[in-house]
Amino acid sequence: MLFRLFTLAPNPGEGSRSQHRALCFNGRMPRVKGLAFRSVLAALEALEGAVTVARARELLPPATAKELAALTANAWYPLEAYADLWVAIQEATGHRRDLPRTIGFRAVELDLKLIHRLAFAALSVATVVSISLRLFNTYYDTGSARCEVVSPRRIRVSFTGCRGFTEVMWTELRGAVECFAAKASRSRANSVVVSGGADGDADYVLEVHWLATSDQPASDASSKR
Repeated sequence: MLFRLFTLAPNPGEGSRSQHRALCFNGRMPRVKGLAFRSVLAALEALEGAVTVARARELLPPATAKELAALTANAWYPLEAYADLWVAIQEATGHRRDLPRTIGFRAVELDLKLIHRLAFAALSVATVVSISLRLFNTYYDTGSARCEVVSPRRIRVSFTGCRGFTEVMWTELRGAVECFAAKASRSRANSVVVSGGADGDADYVLEVHWLATSDQPASDASSKR
């Protein structure tokens, strides 16, 4: 989360799990692919260093640490383990409010290969983001995502039915979407949260906007919620 979620729990790890279960309505716990964990940890290391990654791993509850000891990219893990990882990352980095957004952006940068960047040059931003959103359910087995054009340089991205998502997970996705838009437009991209994005919200709507390279000013203030 963007702040410590579970201050009342005597054991932060156990508290995070019980509280996260409360965010998921009755039924099977949603799952997330191991690749999502790997991408976040790689981005965290690139931004904050290996020592911070090691510290975050130390802060994981024992059950989660055991689950994630040997991450397999294509294996499915309970979404509550992903929530545990983000709580540990926030603990290890001092609860910096916008860091999950930066991690989401950096994770996409690290995952994008040169061939993808070349392909982006021939596609519109809306097309690139729409293609990226089709991959959403290769990472998560809950919810869906779609993109619609609002104006020539603005799109609306909607996530619906995402059981168990927390504020920090939404913030990470915000950064990821901004990265796709930035790479596709070859300029800075920012976003505004239209609705959702809190702990337990199953739906989330962003409007993402960008400037053409030739129009971009020397300095660009990020849009804040």
